[in-house]
Amino acid sequence: MSDGLTVPFALAAGLSGAVDSTPIIVTAGLAEIAAGSIAMGLGGYLAAKSVPSTTPVSNAASKRSAGNPEEEMEEVHRYFADMD
Repeated sequence: MSDGLTVPFALAAGLSGAVDSTPIIVTAGLAEIAAGSIAMGLGGYLAAKSVPSTTPVSNAASKRSAGNPEEEMEEVHRYFADMD
């Protein structure tokens, strides 16, 4: 929650030095809170939506290599090689 409030407070602080109108500062702060909420909500939705698409593949590979240390080690090497 504190991460989501940092930007609106910084915006309000910056605007308070540049603008004399309180309603404009409050409106800008509320608009930033709304925009930040939408952005974080969409980011969370997309992150949650992408996890199920990779989990079954990962689970199937883990079940295949269970009990076989050499195959598990090879799977770890392949995983980290793909990150380069």
